[in-house]
Amino acid sequence: LGETGAPVTDLAWSRDGRALAAAAADGEVSVFDWPTGAVRAKLTPGKGALFLSFDPTGRTLAVGSSDRTISLWDSASGRRVRTLEGHDEAIHNLAFSPDGRRLASAASDHTVRIWDPSNGRLLLTIPFPEIAFNLAWSPDGRRIAVLVLDRTLRFVDASPRR
Repeated sequence: LGETGAPVTDLAWSRDGRALAAAAADGEVSVFDWPTGAVRAKLTPGKGALFLSFDPTGRTLAVGSSDRTISLWDSASGRRVRTLEGHDEAIHNLAFSPDGRRLASAASDHTVRIWDPSNGRLLLTIPFPEIAFNLAWSPDGRRIAVLVLDRTLRFVDASPRR
């Protein structure tokens, strides 16, 4: 994958199937064109790129890193769009809402945070008694299923607060 041969930590397909992103433990992220396999972009988000998620359009790629940040990238040009900061510990997973207007992140700091990717604003912080390490949006974007370290599955309201 990369020149260092670092292990791959995550893979993500764009919804249209035209791009595949691969994150490596050395912090490098490669975005490949499908079906040619050509490298479309090389991203360098920093320390420990661990988790990936494309927005529904495939134009934006979110990268969660072990440095507690989420970076948003233009997947075609490889340009960093913005960095989201707010977690106190490592990020374990992230996912765009079905409409792409929100991004959820789960972390070791016992929270799920919901962000507005268009401006980087933190919209909601949902605390948990244990580490939240995996999540998935409901198809209607109203709820998030969260897998917690104690092996329980929790469902939370993710509706935008007014």
